[in-house]
Amino acid sequence: MIDSLVFRQLYPKDIPQLRILCSESFPIEYPDSWYDFVTSGYFYSNAAFDQNQMVGVIIAENKSYKQIQAEDVSIIARHFKYNRVGYILTLGVAKAYRSLGLGSYLLSRTLENLEDQNCLCVYLHVLKANKKAIAFYENRNFRQHASFPYYYTIKGIPCEGSSYVIYMNGGYRDYPFIILLLKRFSLFIFICVQKIVTNICPNQRSRRRLKRFNCDSV
Repeated sequence: MIDSLVFRQLYPKDIPQLRILCSESFPIEYPDSWYDFVTSGYFYSNAAFDQNQMVGVIIAENKSYKQIQAEDVSIIARHFKYNRVGYILTLGVAKAYRSLGLGSYLLSRTLENLEDQNCLCVYLHVLKANKKAIAFYENRNFRQHASFPYYYTIKGIPCEGSSYVIYMNGGYRDYPFIILLLKRFSLFIFICVQKIVTNICPNQRSRRRLKRFNCDSV
């Protein structure tokens, strides 16, 4: 099924179809400015079309440490403040195209793209009551990072949200200073041991070759 779809980035002309897909997929109403922003070309986007009908979309951002919201800053260790992180704004699939692998395909392509751009993690927010979405991300190695009691407002009612994250390129979450110090020290020890082993092994091979040469010469 996926082979028959056309994939491309979003453009302003796609806003009417994007509105329909978002209203079908999410209980949150996005303002007009949001649609203008996500179709401006600033964000990474990948939309799936079947006969010119939008049936799936993912929108993500490659952001700096300084651009992380205050409530999410512990998503990545503080000494990575000069590195990049990925954030998924939205991932939606039309009802008739769900459970066909389209959502997984859009997500995997996006993760590959952000990993190639040296992001240390990719995170997102999800409605705590959306059990299907949570199961979807957990089955793809995302793990819950934090919960926020009043993160969303749906029809005037505050709703709980959660952040989920997947790490890549050696990234990891922020910890108390002593834990970070131990993690960095253990990494230093590992690198030192690796160098020692690398230096010893060639010597051992050289001695074996020399021994074989001596035996052949006798």
